[in-house]
Parts: sequence; C-alpha cells; structure tokens
Amino acid sequence: MAEFNRNLDQDEVDFLMKLFLKAFKRWNESDDVDKGRTRFRIIGRLHLLPERVQQEAKALMERTKNYGPYTVNVAAAYGGREEVTDAVR
Repeated sequence: MAEFNRNLDQDEVDFLMKLFLKAFKRWNESDDVDKGRTRFRIIGRLHLLPERVQQEAKALMERTKNYGPYTVNVAAAYGGREEVTDAVR
C-alpha cells in the first residue's frame, strides 16, 4: 500500500483498515441494504488492502451488483491518476 499510505503513519493505516472492515461487514450483514436495493462499489486499488478487507469488499459488491437505483461508491486505497482512470472504467 505504498501509494496509499505514504503520508500516513502505520497507526492511521491500521485504523482505516479496521474501519473499512467493520463497515463492509456491517453492510454485508444488514437487511437494510437488501430492502433499500442499494448497490455498493468499492473503487481504488483493492489488491493493496489486507486480504480480509478485500474479501468483505468483494462479497458486498457481489451481493449488491444487481441493485439500484442507488449506488454507494467507497474509495479505498485511492489517491492517484491511475485510480481515477480505474474508477471511470
């Protein structure tokens, strides 16, 4: 995660990863996501995230891929020109 965390100390990165994991797990377990038919997209360099965070993110995106009309975009491991290009694709 060199590009992602170059300006953050390790405690900040660890906190953010725990926060992402907690949020993705909560959304994966929530019936409200199904009721609201909310689609989730996690954009950025997911391969730079810890494996467990990647798993939860991918599960959430898979679970909600056919939902709409609302979409929540979460930018993770995001911060450069390549990530902007990826997000547009």
